[in-house]
Amino acid sequence: MRLLTALGSLVLISSQAVCARPWSEHEKLVAPASMIVLRHAQVSHQLGATRTLLTKLGDLGFQCDASGARLHEITIRCSRPGSQGPIKVVYLGSFSSSANVVIEAIWIDGRPLSDNERLASLTSVFAAGDP
Repeated sequence: MRLLTALGSLVLISSQAVCARPWSEHEKLVAPASMIVLRHAQVSHQLGATRTLLTKLGDLGFQCDASGARLHEITIRCSRPGSQGPIKVVYLGSFSSSANVVIEAIWIDGRPLSDNERLASLTSVFAAGDP
């Protein structure tokens, strides 16, 4: 009986962790010290505040939600209307020990970006351009 109760609790916790919610309600993403970090060609680039990136995406018309299947993982899904259908951007990352978001992959409209494209995309958003 204890095993069933424990498994039931685990399923409940897991299902709650996966639920997407607006990024602004995610305690780690709105933390003032949270920074976006990108590992590129064996080098880590600290690009700017997580809150700044997500606010600029909002300014560009994107609505972003965040979810995580595991404690240290984060998936940020953003979309906005486009002339040929919605534009979708997905950021997959993890939280470092210092609560920074390490971006490990980016997809735009289902296409994965290369390392150089990821760096260019994030740099563009911080400069208030399109991803």
